[in-house]
Amino acid sequence: MKSRRNYLAASFFLLVTATAHAQTNPVPFVNQPLVPAAAVPGGPAFTLTVNGTGFVPGSVVNWDGSARATNFVSVGKLTATILASDIATAATASVTVFNPAPGVGTSNVAFFQVTNSTPSVSLMRFDSSLPTTAGASSVVADDFNKDSHIDLAVPIVLAGIGNAIAILLGHGDGTFSEHDSSLPPCGTVSGCGITSLAAGDFNGDGNLDLAVTQAGDNTVTVLLGTGSGDFRVAAQYVVGNDPVSVAVGDFNGDGKLDLAVATAVSGAVDILLGNGDGTFQPPVGYGARGPFGAGPFDVAVGDFNADGKLDLVVAIPADSTVSILLGNGDGTFQPEVFYPTPWVPGPSVWLTSTVMANWTSSPSTGTQFPFCWATGMGRSSLTSNTRLALVHFRP
Repeated sequence: MKSRRNYLAASFFLLVTATAHAQTNPVPFVNQPLVPAAAVPGGPAFTLTVNGTGFVPGSVVNWDGSARATNFVSVGKLTATILASDIATAATASVTVFNPAPGVGTSNVAFFQVTNSTPSVSLMRFDSSLPTTAGASSVVADDFNKDSHIDLAVPIVLAGIGNAIAILLGHGDGTFSEHDSSLPPCGTVSGCGITSLAAGDFNGDGNLDLAVTQAGDNTVTVLLGTGSGDFRVAAQYVVGNDPVSVAVGDFNGDGKLDLAVATAVSGAVDILLGNGDGTFQPPVGYGARGPFGAGPFDVAVGDFNADGKLDLVVAIPADSTVSILLGNGDGTFQPEVFYPTPWVPGPSVWLTSTVMANWTSSPSTGTQFPFCWATGMGRSSLTSNTRLALVHFRP
């Protein structure tokens, strides 16, 4: 009997050990802002704090693609040593987090500015002379050809072809050159147009890919990148009615990026779990209607309750509401919880996280309403000419 118990105990130990070793590291997710968010050119070396989720012992912070000495603090925090040579001159650096095997994955990009501070903000407008960029409805900024210059992905309509993505490769001086990638035709569907873009490495080859939603034919299209700025259509998936926004994250912690697609008419967020090879499983919908029945307009990703699992926040502008769908860590989500977004005139309230919001007016009433929330929830502080809503989220 004793030997049998020893055998069972040994077997259990081996099973637990094998299970532990079989666990896959998730794709990490980086929150904005980095701490600090900027540095002056020619400054000394410093410690950068990176907040997010999905970090593991062995996670490495990359500065413009080069590893920096990294300290694992928790699943939601890393610190890294940034060299004085990294900030010797004015520039914009890309910061990512790399998780080691099993489940090798690189996070989304957070940009870090190396620049002198100024008492005010001054912007200059440069209009593109490229004739095909008219009618753009969304934009993604990232480094698609690995030259450390920020590039742009912009929806366009090509004469005689239809919907496409213009990849504007940055030269580092504010100018761009264009590469176009066509999408599958929308057929005879009226009003078919690109509504949203998101970038991520969907097939694990180290090159950024794109997910593109099209309203009218109710699809999300995956374009795989070559690493040179060119893309090819890999797959297209039918989702709910009127997809308006797409976001990327590892929702089940398997080291493969997944997609979340907000569908306005269906009133849902469709989750497409990634297979790690550029393909995705069929969509599973989660209800995302406002308290008065309106559908979502935008979806974003973050770990809002600090449990190491990615959650979703959904903007429902017609009901002046955002909804939080807490993730279970296995690719499923809990039912949505509503939060109203009242207008509170006056100075900005607590500012631990920021949420960008565009504001527009109803043609019939002239009443303004939140048009596009990006992340977080709390109270917003607005004035009659506010263009950015500052929002605080408390886990």
